[in-house]
Amino acid sequence: MNIREQVKELRTIAEAYRRPPYGREIIGTEEALSKAADTIEALSAKLQGANKEMSDGGGWIPCSKLMPEKTGYYLVQLSRKLPKEDYSDRVVALYDGEDREFIRYRNIIIAWQPLPEPYREDGVN
Repeated sequence: MNIREQVKELRTIAEAYRRPPYGREIIGTEEALSKAADTIEALSAKLQGANKEMSDGGGWIPCSKLMPEKTGYYLVQLSRKLPKEDYSDRVVALYDGEDREFIRYRNIIIAWQPLPEPYREDGVN
């Protein structure tokens, strides 16, 4: 049974709890099952998006296809390494959303991707 079929079955069960056969409702069951189905669908969609992103170049977006929408820092891939630097073909650069260009390295940036979320220890905001 695939995820779509499982969610459909979960929603059917939730609907059945809305109209119990004995005339007494099990309080909160229908709502909990509906929320579970919504969560499963949302996580499934995120997983499909992440899988697509990984299959489309590991999250890299070619500058020739699309530029960022907002001002901010982005991880960029350069067409060549910077002199005397290890791994310097990938750097963090500031993008100016108003002027629609990267502030530095603008002539050698070939692709970009958003920065990952900062590391946080479990339970720490």
